[in-house]
Amino acid sequence: MKKPLIAAAAILAVLAGCALNRTAGDGTAFKRPSDYNFLFKAYSVNVTDPALDRRCYFRVFIDKIESGRTSTGLESQINTFQARLSVNRHLLMVEKWVLDERSGKYSKLNNIEQPRPNFFYFEVTDDKIVVVTLVNDSTKGRSMYGVEFEKE
Repeated sequence: MKKPLIAAAAILAVLAGCALNRTAGDGTAFKRPSDYNFLFKAYSVNVTDPALDRRCYFRVFIDKIESGRTSTGLESQINTFQARLSVNRHLLMVEKWVLDERSGKYSKLNNIEQPRPNFFYFEVTDDKIVVVTLVNDSTKGRSMYGVEFEKE
């Protein structure tokens, strides 16, 4: 009689632990949202010459409303933006701005040079931080988006 109760208690403890730790099937634990529940990261690959690795940032639009901008850094570095969004499906749009070293001012890249596609749809949940990553291939003029949840 005690063995079935102990086994049931052990199973409940394991299930409760998984729910509290928000683990994936492989045991990965996810961060719980606090200040932000959305993280956008952007960087370029195949930057082969330091002279071509320009300082840049991305203006971020959520649901067609300007929501802020990423950190500033070289194109080959990860530039980030954080926000607190409602639980829903959202539209992310970005504009890339680069430093014109002659004038010392940032200017929006021409449309032909903007990362394509420049939009991405994603879902925000209430119990995980959604991470959308934009990887821009500067030599091919193509971009790729990825989405995951931020891990502990």
